[in-house]
Amino acid sequence: MVLAGRERELGELTEVFESAMLGRGGVAVISGPVGSGRTVLLHEFGRLAGQAGARVLYAECSPAERYLAGGVVGQLLGAMGQPGSRGWPDLLEMAQDVPTVLAIDDVDWADDTSLEILLSVVRRLRTARLLVAMTTSPDRRPFSPVSAAEELLHRPYNRRVELAPLSPAMVRDLIAERMGRQLADQLAGDTHRLTGGSPLLVRAIMKDLEDRGEAGAAFGDAVAACVHRCGATVIRVAEAIAVLGAHASTDMVSELASVGDHQAERVTRRLERAGVLTDGRFGHEVGRRAVIDRMSATRRTQMHRLAAQLLHIAGRPVTDVAACLLTAGWSAENWAARVLVTAGRQHLHDEAPVVAVRCFELALASGSADAERMIRKALSAQAEGCPTSADAGLHLSELLLDRLPEPLAADMCRRLSWRGRPAATARAPRQGWHGTPYPGCGKMPATARGQVERSTRSTDPKHADGVTAEQRTVTVNGQAPPVGKRSGEDTRESDLRRRAELLSEAERRVAVRAAQGRTNREIAEELYITRSTVEQHLTRIYRKLQVRTKEDLGRLAAALPFAEDDIVPC
Repeated sequence: MVLAGRERELGELTEVFESAMLGRGGVAVISGPVGSGRTVLLHEFGRLAGQAGARVLYAECSPAERYLAGGVVGQLLGAMGQPGSRGWPDLLEMAQDVPTVLAIDDVDWADDTSLEILLSVVRRLRTARLLVAMTTSPDRRPFSPVSAAEELLHRPYNRRVELAPLSPAMVRDLIAERMGRQLADQLAGDTHRLTGGSPLLVRAIMKDLEDRGEAGAAFGDAVAACVHRCGATVIRVAEAIAVLGAHASTDMVSELASVGDHQAERVTRRLERAGVLTDGRFGHEVGRRAVIDRMSATRRTQMHRLAAQLLHIAGRPVTDVAACLLTAGWSAENWAARVLVTAGRQHLHDEAPVVAVRCFELALASGSADAERMIRKALSAQAEGCPTSADAGLHLSELLLDRLPEPLAADMCRRLSWRGRPAATARAPRQGWHGTPYPGCGKMPATARGQVERSTRSTDPKHADGVTAEQRTVTVNGQAPPVGKRSGEDTRESDLRRRAELLSEAERRVAVRAAQGRTNREIAEELYITRSTVEQHLTRIYRKLQVRTKEDLGRLAAALPFAEDDIVPC
């Protein structure tokens, strides 16, 4: 399974090995993009060579040891109990008694001294029972500036083994081997499209398909690993593409990643060859999110803030600009506050009140003098429009009372009520986007609270006592309850469900796992967020659901209105 689809390349290496064992030494260069399986192929070849009676010595190169003189040769000779080196004679002497294979992984990062010694060995291989097998990436730069580097990899007698991406037929065979032919026929096309035929990504997505039926953590980890195996420039470009999403044009990527247009295009093509990108975009949201989640909090904030500015200047949709501002938690300029309010109004029109109120509260946190005026205007226009559904109106009222400054929220709830929208009872003010209470949002006086309650009560004469027709027809053991009252259990469950609707998608994911008894660390690892973020989510969850601990949350879990796909296995 590990080498499925690489039988041809393994056969080429075996041919070179057999020739070397007859006294005609040689060089095999295994080349392919990141994630193509170069290292796996090298080690499998080394295992087979060892079974055939050869001595196999391994060395791994890395950027950290790039300037450690003689580091690679030291690894090879150290494996033979010969620390230190007299140069190429030591390596040639090893092959006099026993056929020898020198397996060097990522030779691109070899130090200059080792490269000079290896080149001296290669020049004298024609009559030695010695094979030098190296892996290299055609895209990787910088390579060593010494002339030995280029000659070592491009001598005319080298045998080059190019690792091409897996074909759709190979991907189908791999899936069939683990999941059966029927599923392979269904999944092969999408799997090849998402992975570009990269063996690393194909194996990862197959694991996810077996575990959960769709791309998940294993695929995201594999995408992030492919990106972070490359240099700093590749990482910056990949992060810029991930942040910009559908708006990742060459000019914007180069601006956000601080590289030239030509370099941005070259790196994008390299990531496409590795299967990480498809047509310059991440093929799946899981991979895009994995790259973003591995950014430091400071860098993630800076990148999304700059991306918002670039998208705003380019005239992209305000909802996309606002999404970057919300991730950055930044609205310190007037244009940002205006974008957030406009986006909030659009989200209200699309019946997405949770995101709308997030936009409004971040706009208020900017301190802009015009922010509250613009929000009043946006909410007034919403109140004057035709109500789309009672549930949407109730949800919006709850959000306003829970998260916006009390005077603004109360006024807007009155407007919504006058226009026939249901509004919730006013409550104590809550905190803003960053967890800091808004200025002047003290506890609402009892008289003002009563005024808001009266003004938001239904004005329908049939419901003057606050009891709906449905409530009047409810019976308990055949007896109608007193007017204006319901069963205490129904009331509590209804209130809990209403409060649970205030949870954001991220908070809901944390709440589900906390209710199942997960620790903060386990939740953070499962959702790829920091423990600090988990604690912030739990603080808001406890406040919204009016509970104090995870144990309280667990006792209420059965009554929470979570969808089936929210539930995770214990």
